[in-house]
Amino acid sequence: MLPENEVDDVSPELPETEVVYSLMRTQRFLSNRLTKMLAPYGVGWTRYEIMQSLVRADREPVSVLTLAHTLERHWTSVSKAITGLERAGHVTRYLNPSNRRENLVELTDFGFTAFQRVDKALATEAAACIPEDPTAGNLLLNLGSLERRLRAAMDDSRPVGQHGYR
Repeated sequence: MLPENEVDDVSPELPETEVVYSLMRTQRFLSNRLTKMLAPYGVGWTRYEIMQSLVRADREPVSVLTLAHTLERHWTSVSKAITGLERAGHVTRYLNPSNRRENLVELTDFGFTAFQRVDKALATEAAACIPEDPTAGNLLLNLGSLERRLRAAMDDSRPVGQHGYR
């Protein structure tokens, strides 16, 4: 749950820069809290996002570059995180048989089970961060809508991967 003094200072008449500042502070708060929660599972935020992306792709193979675009991270950072996931037995990485310049990543059964355990714990922790307020659900919907509108306004022209991911 956010500290009370930080919840109360949000006003509907905030100038745009204050809204952005408040969103960024909230994002840092949540990111730090959830990263600490993931530590005992041996999974950092990037590794969790990679596993989540592979689950969302129906556990089909996804290229490293598609994952990088989806996660909005440099491909070398994603590749390094994948190496850690490989060592833990959560994913396998191999050359695409139809394009040997491309590496594909696939979630293992062990990785899927680990993801489910981490995802459940993360959902519980994330729920504890959201104020128990009837407007919280609307706020989350509005944030999702804001993200989609910002992406459209910025003419997000990155390539779309095999499963519709950017």
